[in-house]
Amino acid sequence: MLFRGKRLGDRKNEPSGRIRLNGRGNEAVQERAVLRYVENERRITEEQDAEFLYALQKALLLALKEAGRLNEAQYRCAAEKLHAQRSGRD
Repeated sequence: MLFRGKRLGDRKNEPSGRIRLNGRGNEAVQERAVLRYVENERRITEEQDAEFLYALQKALLLALKEAGRLNEAQYRCAAEKLHAQRSGRD
């Protein structure tokens, strides 16, 4: 998959949002990733792609924690459940 950055608000009726890139609120750059095309498209399944799905879910939990959506206890609980779910498959 290839993505390219694109400025928000370049077209009419496009939603605008902020991504903080440099840690300074006033100088945040508005942009978003745009999917250009997909190479080797195939369905992702739990049976064939267990490691990928585990890494993706773990990364999402960490992103939620870093964004302040999960506190440390919530993150640890969810990560332990994810690990237990993974161990049950092996």
